Amino acid sequence: MTDLRLLATFDYFFPNSPLNYWELNTDLAWGFRLPGLSLEMYGGGGLNMARSSVSGVPRSGVGDVGVNLLLGLRFPTGSRFNPYVELRPEIGGGNRLVLTTGILF
Repeated sequence: MTDLRLLATFDYFFPNSPLNYWELNTDLAWGFRLPGLSLEMYGGGGLNMARSSVSGVPRSGVGDVGVNLLLGLRFPTGSRFNPYVELRPEIGGGNRLVLTTGILF
């Protein structure tokens, strides 16, 4: 990732039962290589939509929209699937700080 990309993520959290919570994020990220390392770093920001609800309780869902920043590291593997780790501070919308990992493809 050495260019500008649009990233979309769906994060499902596992809070205590009976609470359900998820977030949808769309971010614009700029990627760049670190000299001498095979890692790729990226940073950017975007919009966040969060929703929580209580299982079995009709109309208990509450949604909120906010802004987030992101800073991540991608570990190129030479294949189509590349693991990453990402730190995402959020202003409004969802949690205040999210640390996530996954696979970019």
